[in-house]
Amino acid sequence: MPDASGKPAQTGIAIRQAMPPDLAELIRLEQFFPSDRLSRRSLREYILTASARVMVAKGEGRLLGAIIVRHRRRCRSAIVESLVVDPAARGLGIARDLMRCGESIVRNWQCDSLTLTVRRDNAPALNLYESLGFEVYNTIDGYYSDGTAGLRMTKALCL
Repeated sequence: MPDASGKPAQTGIAIRQAMPPDLAELIRLEQFFPSDRLSRRSLREYILTASARVMVAKGEGRLLGAIIVRHRRRCRSAIVESLVVDPAARGLGIARDLMRCGESIVRNWQCDSLTLTVRRDNAPALNLYESLGFEVYNTIDGYYSDGTAGLRMTKALCL
């Protein structure tokens, strides 16, 4: 979990809000998804909009991971649009730290739940989300462009 300086205790990696100059690195991270990658335009819009936050984990002089959370006006639920960690940095707790950071942002927005969609075949992500208290509430066959099913998950947040 990040300490007061924004650095996760075990990894020494700083988590901060993304800025427009991070765009090229965010696009590089998106390439680690097997399908349904966010476009440069979408990433830029998420960075600039008030209804979304893009948080990045930086270490070793580059971005190692990112999370995008967003909410709609007058909606009590928020969405994890994307969570990605560079494969070379997996196993360091970066995804967990980014998810906890995202949950904190969502609580500050006064949202009472957080939802996400994950590939049915992404066992590491499913294990992470379940360990953080997310539960599957729906399966969407063929959700991803390569035909893989998506699992919708949700977590109630205590405000």
